[in-house]
Amino acid sequence: MRNVSTCEFKRTWKNIAKQRTVTDLRSNTLKTKYSKNMGVFTNKVDVHQSRKDDCNLLGQQRRVVEFLGEGSFGQVLKCCNLETGTMEAVKVMKSSTNVIKKAKHEIQILKQLRRLDPNTSHVVRFNSFFFNMEDICLSFEFLDMDLDTYISEMSPCKMCLPLPEVRHITEQLVMALHHLKTIGIIHMDIKPENVMIVDRHAKPLQVKLVDFGGAQMSGNIDFETCIFTQVYSSAEVLLESEMNEALDMWSLGVTAFELAVGTVLFPYNRCYSIINSIVKILGQPPDHVLDKGQQTEEFFNRRTNDYPRWTIKTAEDCFDDNMLQVDPNQRITPMEALQHPFFTVKEETFKPPGRTESSSAGPSQESSSACFTSPAGWHGHLERAGKRTIHKIPNTPENSKSTKTPNYSDTGRQEFSP
Repeated sequence: MRNVSTCEFKRTWKNIAKQRTVTDLRSNTLKTKYSKNMGVFTNKVDVHQSRKDDCNLLGQQRRVVEFLGEGSFGQVLKCCNLETGTMEAVKVMKSSTNVIKKAKHEIQILKQLRRLDPNTSHVVRFNSFFFNMEDICLSFEFLDMDLDTYISEMSPCKMCLPLPEVRHITEQLVMALHHLKTIGIIHMDIKPENVMIVDRHAKPLQVKLVDFGGAQMSGNIDFETCIFTQVYSSAEVLLESEMNEALDMWSLGVTAFELAVGTVLFPYNRCYSIINSIVKILGQPPDHVLDKGQQTEEFFNRRTNDYPRWTIKTAEDCFDDNMLQVDPNQRITPMEALQHPFFTVKEETFKPPGRTESSSAGPSQESSSACFTSPAGWHGHLERAGKRTIHKIPNTPENSKSTKTPNYSDTGRQEFSP
């Protein structure tokens, strides 16, 4: 059996899932059609070919150069604008009713972003949107790579960045949040994957905030259409309490911790485990936050004539409550039960190096503090947890049924006109 170095071990846990996904997508997609409405393209395209060769054209004036990635709402392609000769990142949205609604929302947010200077505000430049057959395409300036990829390639052993570099990047992102606040926009999903480096070879690094697909207008947050990643989300988001721009600062803080230390601060894939960890490490959210949370009673018990009014439930409490729902439609299913923290809490409980099995049977205050201050010992545990991105979409009959690809008419396209 081959000996695996510590460097290889850390790198494997950090990248194995991501590399498998990206490799499969690129190897399969670059050899096949990337959409039923678009032609075949390869990773090596002559962008100076004649316009007569339409197989690699996207819209009227963009030629596909490279497949960059894929998300839940579409794909991102590197394209050459044949009119300007510049490279662009084009987000191709899928043709479905839900995605069309998301696209309209994102375009409205992006139009607001045009009020900002993309260089001084450290926010991605939005060029325009256009149609490719029935697909909605959003064009952005082309940037080098995201922070997560940069760290994996530049510091594969440490999985973190030098403190001066972290300070410089964080300062730029704080500036981005300041500018977003001036126009009343909340990003909602700040994480290393949504921070792009302009040019990895230029020092000091310049970064920009990208992916405003789940962004919301301050004071008008529609939680049912929010997009957020649990491990970077604040308590008010996880509890569906009252929210404002401050939630982005929390996500930035968790991101900065990861950049500096190389691990996720709250490395769990269950909402209960994340909230429990927040309570034990940083303290319980105040009552005024818990009182307004739509999901507070899912994770906390309310007390009468006492302060604080709420106490966090144990995993056993949460499990029992879900099994004993008087409404059979709300009762937990066997598959959901198997994924409940009641069964998975042992896997998600951090055990500091050197602690015995008997002394680490529960998630005590001592173990939580060690987890916060001794990141070097919990690399493997953290990376097994993974990161979940949550898309909050109403479970309406319209959304539950399969929808046909819409046939855009001139009238329909007017909804997207500037």
